[in-house]
Amino acid sequence: MYQNRKVVGICSAELDQQFHLKILERVIKELIDFGYYVMLFGSDSDMYHLTESDIADASVFDLMNYDRMDVVLIFSETIKQQSIINHIVKKVTDAAVPVISVGKELDLCYNVIYDTETAFEKLVRHVIEYHGVREVNFISGMKGNEIAERRLQIYREVLEDNDILYEEDRVGYGDFWFGPTREVMDRFMAPSKVPPEAIICANDSMAVAVCDYLREHQMSVPEDMIVAGIDGIDEGIRHTPGITTCVRDEYHDAKTIAGLVKSLCQGERIAGTTVLMYHLQLSQSCGCQKRRLFDADSVIAGLSLESANYRADIRKFSEMSDEFLRCETDQEFWDVAAKYMPDNSFLCINSDLSLSGVSESEKRVDGFTPKLQTLVRLQGETMRSECYLENVVPEVGKDYMRDRPVLLFPLHFCEKVVGYIGIWIGAGRQANLNRWIHFLLSLDHSAGKRLIEHSSVSGRE
Repeated sequence: MYQNRKVVGICSAELDQQFHLKILERVIKELIDFGYYVMLFGSDSDMYHLTESDIADASVFDLMNYDRMDVVLIFSETIKQQSIINHIVKKVTDAAVPVISVGKELDLCYNVIYDTETAFEKLVRHVIEYHGVREVNFISGMKGNEIAERRLQIYREVLEDNDILYEEDRVGYGDFWFGPTREVMDRFMAPSKVPPEAIICANDSMAVAVCDYLREHQMSVPEDMIVAGIDGIDEGIRHTPGITTCVRDEYHDAKTIAGLVKSLCQGERIAGTTVLMYHLQLSQSCGCQKRRLFDADSVIAGLSLESANYRADIRKFSEMSDEFLRCETDQEFWDVAAKYMPDNSFLCINSDLSLSGVSESEKRVDGFTPKLQTLVRLQGETMRSECYLENVVPEVGKDYMRDRPVLLFPLHFCEKVVGYIGIWIGAGRQANLNRWIHFLLSLDHSAGKRLIEHSSVSGRE
């Protein structure tokens, strides 16, 4: 509880992925509408390789004060390193806080999982049975990957149901990405081979790559070859031709997830596992949809504006980095931070870091000092303050944050934890998280670097 409001903590990685952000933002909005206080602990890294930098990124999940959490929601499919997920779950369950895992079935958690298999089987059957093709190739993901292999198995089963011989030569592994997919296409389209009638892909990124490859080789989709995928990513929907795929119902799914959180907050019992469905979405790449499913003009205008803003941000963040790297004193450091910090945000720096060499000797807890140096920018006004780790959010912003969720991101240089940064988001507003991530990367490699290299205690953890 916080100020008589239920508190929901959300853990998520891949905050730079629009496919994930769409449902995450909807879930947050639903929770706000319920009157809950929402804290999002996140990172852009998926932490798959568990590098030293990934471990520092994962420090953000240790900021959660479990004594104040009523429910914790983990978007486990975005965190690719199981050991980090296990660490979060153990801490939450040790504190006797209910936890919901979205994307993966985890022990000790309530689970929300997606049934992609039913929709994918419908997609494969649609291509083979409705369109009547028999020479159908398949591009799987990474060899040995559970999802990729299951989708390959579904392809084989539908072939068998339609008395079509499964041929190893018609299968390739595109690793869920563009480059390897093009290598598979070079083999499929070799001069010695007869091109297939259709290619089904284990995700939309590979389906987009297939369509682009065919266009480069003067072949038309779907006239010369049918192409299909699964995921419903924006790149596939906006592509020409639009990709026939399987998609989530984000509006329904967000309401379902938020409803489960609400039930737990009210002390009600919920099912151990909730299944959400993917749905077949026919489009241009199989020939069933002649018109685009989006307004191309508005998309182009939006991308043009986004590109212009991105170029402006690069210039601004470059100037910020130069100024941080020239700082010689703590006062200069905080002056630069005050100059560039976005409105309605705060910066928390471990108190054992200082450019002057004079700092407090505090033992760190999970990478953070119990008290942090803080800069808060609210509604155009900048304030220096202190923040105690147990509170996470600076006291000066306590009243302001009452009706706003707070998003928290790690700040580090390589493996060294520097602190964290937060942003308050107004209800009904979307955060430009990609812009925030670019800002954070600039901070990491300039402010973080400067503090770590010039602090007399930079090696202490």
